[in-house]
Amino acid sequence: MFRYDTPMTVRGRMGNHGIVLMGLSRSGKTTAGRCLAQSLGYHFYDTDELITKTTGLTPRCLYIEKGTEAFYRAEAEALQYCAQWIRHTDDPDVNDTGISRMPVIAAGGGLCDNSAALKILPAISYRFFLYAAEAVLFSRLSIDAEKTGAYPAFLQSLPVECRQTAHLFFSELYKRRTDAYFDLCTDIIETDGLTCAETAAQIAGILSRRAK
Repeated sequence: MFRYDTPMTVRGRMGNHGIVLMGLSRSGKTTAGRCLAQSLGYHFYDTDELITKTTGLTPRCLYIEKGTEAFYRAEAEALQYCAQWIRHTDDPDVNDTGISRMPVIAAGGGLCDNSAALKILPAISYRFFLYAAEAVLFSRLSIDAEKTGAYPAFLQSLPVECRQTAHLFFSELYKRRTDAYFDLCTDIIETDGLTCAETAAQIAGILSRRAK
């Protein structure tokens, strides 16, 4: 268990600023986000989980069945829901369990392509890019594809047998989205070789030092 300060101490010094973890699919945003939220005493939100809850469809199924525009609309609405809990005041919204409604958000891997969602990002002060090497991410995607029989929709839902073609698609997407997240985020965390808990610890350390 990592600890830089008590949650209330860090939260008090940080003020009320939301935190969003961004990056390509399978970079560890959800698991690291849960660890970070627990450490800080913040509330954790996953935009993919919110999309499923509000639409009744997983992001993959929504994209395939309803199309790109419906998916982008649902994603922007999910991010807006998370951002509404940000209070730029010294009086945080904390429930009787000591958990703040201030958000730690795990964003979807393609959020950088969603113009409506990008308009919401400036309201979130701390934007961390969880960077991972292309080979690492594609390996994780391929392991998932072997389980489901196909790559995700952003790789054309190619069958697992089309690994080489999927890799070509992913290489182009990786470069474009990585460049976008370098520009959009306030901080970069190189996650190669780190567990998700260690990634969260690095973020907590940055926040703790910045709050002093």
